[in-house]
Amino acid sequence: MKWRTHITLVKPIVVLLNLTIDVYNMLLVGVIAPDKLREPFSRHHGDEGKDKAIKEMWKARKYFLKGDQINAYYHLGRALHYVHDVCIGREPSRLKHEMLEYDIDITVREMMDEVVESIKQGLKNKVRDPVELENSIWSIKARRDITEIILNAAYMTGLLVSSVLNKDLCPKEYIDSYERRVKYEVISIIGAGIWLGLILELIFSFNPPIILSMILIGLTYFVFKLLRKPYEDAKKRLLWYGIKI
Repeated sequence: MKWRTHITLVKPIVVLLNLTIDVYNMLLVGVIAPDKLREPFSRHHGDEGKDKAIKEMWKARKYFLKGDQINAYYHLGRALHYVHDVCIGREPSRLKHEMLEYDIDITVREMMDEVVESIKQGLKNKVRDPVELENSIWSIKARRDITEIILNAAYMTGLLVSSVLNKDLCPKEYIDSYERRVKYEVISIIGAGIWLGLILELIFSFNPPIILSMILIGLTYFVFKLLRKPYEDAKKRLLWYGIKI
C-alpha cells in the first residue's frame, strides 16, 4: 500500500482510543517505516509479510507490558504495515501492483465511514489469546477486489490494536494449562531422546543411504516439534501477559 493509505487506515485510531499526540505520532512513524527502509517488495506480502507482522506484534506487546508506550506504538505501527500489505494479492508485474495500490489509495478516502465501522468491529473483537491472534494473521487471504482489501485491512487494524493493547489480567486457565503442559513436556523430551537414540543406533548399525538417514532424522525433528507445540502455545499465552517462566 501507499504511505498515505497506511496512514489513512490508522488515523481513526487516534479518535477511537483518544491517543496522545506522542504515541499517535510514533504509530504513524511505525506504519510507514518498512517502506522508508526500502525493504525488498516481496517481504511485505505472502507468508514472509505475515511472519514479519507477527514478530513486530510481539515486540509491540513486550514494550507495552513494560510501559514503554513510544516503542510499543512504533512496533505496533510496523506490524500494521505488514498486515495491510498482506491483504493485497500479488499482481503479475510491479507496474500492475502499483496501479492497484493507487486505486486503493483513491478509494479508501471515499469510503471512510465503512473503514471506521470495520475498525470499530475489530476493536470490539479483541483477541486475548496470542496463539489465536497469530492464527488470525496467518489466515489473512490476499484479495484483488479493492473494497474487500480495504475493509479487511481496516478490520485487522482494529483487531490488532485492541489485542496488543489489551490490559486484561492473564486468565487462570492459561496458567493451569501451562502447569499441565510442563509435565507432558518432560515426557516428550525423554521420549524424543529415546527415539533419537534408536534412530542413531539404526543408522550406525545398518549404514542406510544418506538420504534415508536424513529423512529419519528430519522425521524425528518434525514429530518432536509437533509434540512440543501444545507446550509452546501454553508458554506463549503466559508471555503475552508478562508472566515470567
